[in-house]
Amino acid sequence: MSEKLSVLNTVLFDLEGTLVDFQWNLKDAAQEILGHLSNYGINPEIYGPDPDYARLYNTTQSHIIPWPQNRKARLFRSLSPIYDKYDTDALSRWQPYPDTQNTLEQLYRKQFRMGIVSNCGRTAVTRVLEKFNLISYFKVIISRDDVTLVKPDSEGLQIACTQMYTAPQD
Repeated sequence: MSEKLSVLNTVLFDLEGTLVDFQWNLKDAAQEILGHLSNYGINPEIYGPDPDYARLYNTTQSHIIPWPQNRKARLFRSLSPIYDKYDTDALSRWQPYPDTQNTLEQLYRKQFRMGIVSNCGRTAVTRVLEKFNLISYFKVIISRDDVTLVKPDSEGLQIACTQMYTAPQD
């Protein structure tokens, strides 16, 4: 195991639930997003019971593939403020986990290249990293605003690897 670790030089982190505690109000957000999608003529039943924000986002992207590009863009422009609202709400409560600063500092001293791949929007990610003096550790920050599909889809991880000149398998 230590042999494999010695060749690693890049670490990608999630934000919420990894570096800071989970604070997104999933139930209220899902209800508001479902209502908004309903107004666009999308049947809420396609999301299944108790959809989370990632499933809502990714299923919507898959569902609207046949739509004209301008209608797709208009829908996601109208969804962004809802997602951003819940990001901002979570930001008001986020706290770093007790070992976050120390872990990042140790990795930084050992010259690991670090990045963030988050389903949260860029504004909230940047603000929380600045708030807790963590932003300087990260070479790359990939947010919901940078991808078509959010995690668990691998698009954000692949973008981060490309930007950090790291092969995804590494």
